[in-house]
Amino acid sequence: MRLFKDQFLYFWQLIKVRFLSWLLLICLFLLVAGGFMRNGRSASIMVFQGLGLAEIRAGIRDFPVLWFGYFFFPLMISLNIFKELWISRVMQLRGQQIKPSHFSWVNVILQLLLAAVYVLASNACLWLKDFLCGNVPLVLGPWQGGAAELHWMLIAWLGVSSFLLIQASCSELTPALGLIMPIVLLVSTSLTTWSGNPLNALMFSRWTSGAELFMFVWTLIWALLYVLVDSKHGWV
Repeated sequence: MRLFKDQFLYFWQLIKVRFLSWLLLICLFLLVAGGFMRNGRSASIMVFQGLGLAEIRAGIRDFPVLWFGYFFFPLMISLNIFKELWISRVMQLRGQQIKPSHFSWVNVILQLLLAAVYVLASNACLWLKDFLCGNVPLVLGPWQGGAAELHWMLIAWLGVSSFLLIQASCSELTPALGLIMPIVLLVSTSLTTWSGNPLNALMFSRWTSGAELFMFVWTLIWALLYVLVDSKHGWV
């Protein structure tokens, strides 16, 4: 518990300006995008609808810019923060004889926390927009209204968390790869028709029952890979 508390304080000191700046920009972007027209549809559809597999097979190639931006923006908040965190704490942690894997697992928790705050804040903006515009509640499969929003927030949280973990894992090789890999995944997901892609769950047009399970497994795999890669460097 003390390791988490100390690491969180270091993490917050390193990231707070970038975090607050980007979060404010993202919230303003979501509020302004598409205006405040009373079109009856939930604002979440504007962001997360994406491009259906049938549409791609029919030759439609409209790139989902808002969807891409939603999952890319958190990467600009994180960037190479965990490398910076390691550099700032390595001597202290080595002196306390804390295992590198413990440091890595705390980093995973910090990434999950960052994703949760981002998803809560961004979806609060979308809810506010729906309220101001008088839009109808979101419907997602058997869920509607608040239940649908909460269910979608869970999936979005897993999606954002997985991209942060991918970024952190790839940044162990080179910081540039930490941005390139998520971009490749987002672009390929939006423009290809592979039905087995777990990231399909992040679009309303491709959502199916049980999608959250696929996203959970996908995120867990990347968490384990991150801990494996990050903890291998030790305190040297």
